[in-house]
Amino acid sequence: MNSKLKDLVQVSLMAAIIFVAAYIIHIPTAGGVVHLGDCMVFVAAVILGKKRGAYASAIGMALFDILSGYAIWAPFTFIIKGAMAYIAGAILERSKNEGIKIQLIAFLAASIFMVPAYYLSQVIIGALLTGELGLSAAFVYALKDVPTNIFQVGSGIVIALPLLKALEKTPVLHNNRE
Repeated sequence: MNSKLKDLVQVSLMAAIIFVAAYIIHIPTAGGVVHLGDCMVFVAAVILGKKRGAYASAIGMALFDILSGYAIWAPFTFIIKGAMAYIAGAILERSKNEGIKIQLIAFLAASIFMVPAYYLSQVIIGALLTGELGLSAAFVYALKDVPTNIFQVGSGIVIALPLLKALEKTPVLHNNRE
């Protein structure tokens, strides 16, 4: 199979898997949603590597936002989830993806990026939607979603690690990364 076509198929399939993981179980919160998409963002980084994992994560999670009534979040999600997969994938590629310990470090690094990135996104959205309240009110209002974002990404790590361990026994994790 042509290399570019294979990449397109793999990124498309992983984007669909990420979308489905987020869509099947998602719980609306005061300013956003908690879902299982993050676990598949981490899986995408491991299986596809930093670049293709980033594309799949950005597309799959932005699609979730658009099709689930959170379209205002889609541009932020596209950047944040793509960057999460890229960060995790870059750490994994640099360390040759050796074991659960490096996966945990990579996923935590991506998470440390995600939580403040969504906080700042909520500040921007809050400032735009509540222009009369001002920027300082948006900074305070955005704090409400920090705990749910930590829970969501933490759950993603807790689910992704054993899932990846199980996938080690399959051809999925072999000869697939760049």
